[in-house]
Amino acid sequence: MPNKSRGGPGKAPKMFLFRVDIDSVSGLLRGVPRILSILDRLDMEGTFYSIMGWEGDLISSLRHRFLRSRRGIPGGASGASWGMGPVRLLEHSRCLLYPVKIPALGSGLLNEIRGGGHCLGVHGYVHVRWHSPSPRELEEEFEKMTLAFRDLTGESPRAIATPLGHDGPGVRKLVARHNFKTLTGLGGDPELVDTGDGSLPFVYIPVNVDSIEFLRTSGISRKGTYERITRKILEAERAHGLASLYVHPRYEGSHEIELLEKVLSFVRDEGIETGTHLQFADAFKNGGAG
Repeated sequence: MPNKSRGGPGKAPKMFLFRVDIDSVSGLLRGVPRILSILDRLDMEGTFYSIMGWEGDLISSLRHRFLRSRRGIPGGASGASWGMGPVRLLEHSRCLLYPVKIPALGSGLLNEIRGGGHCLGVHGYVHVRWHSPSPRELEEEFEKMTLAFRDLTGESPRAIATPLGHDGPGVRKLVARHNFKTLTGLGGDPELVDTGDGSLPFVYIPVNVDSIEFLRTSGISRKGTYERITRKILEAERAHGLASLYVHPRYEGSHEIELLEKVLSFVRDEGIETGTHLQFADAFKNGGAG
C-alpha cells in the first residue's frame, strides 16, 4: 500500500547524523558537557533534543504510566532499561516530588549547544505525558514546548524528536502545523512528508543504527557493541546514504562515554560527512548530495 505521506522524490544525502535526547536533569548536567567536549575535539556536529519542561511529576506519572498499564493504552516505543540502582532511585524520587524545568536549570548549556554550531530541537514538554497522551494533551505539549523554546532562544523550534518515538497522523499534523522542518523517529526511511492540510512539508529522519544503550543493556560486550555499531554505520551509509545514531546523555554520556568517543572517532577516521538534522533536511529537499 503506498505511503500517502511521502511528498516528493527526495534523495538522502550521504551523511552521518548524531542525535542526543536530553530527557533528564542528570543527563543534562553530567552527560551533555562530556558529549559536547567529544564533539569539539572531533570537530563534529550534533543535533540535541531537549525537554522544554520537566521529566515528570507524581500526578502525571500516575495518570500516564499507571493508568496506561491498567487500561492497556499503548504508548510509544520505550527505551532500554538499565536497572534501578540507588542513584536512579534517588533521581526518580526527586523527579516525582520536586520536578525541575530543564531550560531554567540548564539554559547556559542549551545555549552553548546552539553557540557551538550544533542544532537544538525540542523533545516534548513533560516527558512522561507522552506515555498515553490524548489528542488534546498532544496539542498542549506542542504549544507549551514551542513557547518555552521561544522564551529560551527568541526563535521558534525547527526540529523535533517526539518522546518514546510517537509518530502517527495526529503527531505529523501537529509537526506541520507548528512549522517544524524535521521530525526524527525510530525506524523507517527518510521521507518528505506532506500532511495535505496546506502546511509546508517537513522531512522525517529515522534512526537506523542500534544505540549503545540498547546493545549494552542487552548483554553485548563493549567490543561487540563497537563492532556491531561501526559495521552498521558503514552498511547504512553505503546502502541508503544515511547512517543515524542516537544517545541519551544520562546513559552514554555518563556510563559509556569512552565507547561513544570511540564510535564517533571511527566516523571521523572513515571520512564520513557529518551534519545536523536541519542540514540533512535541506540537502534531502534539494535532491541529496554527493
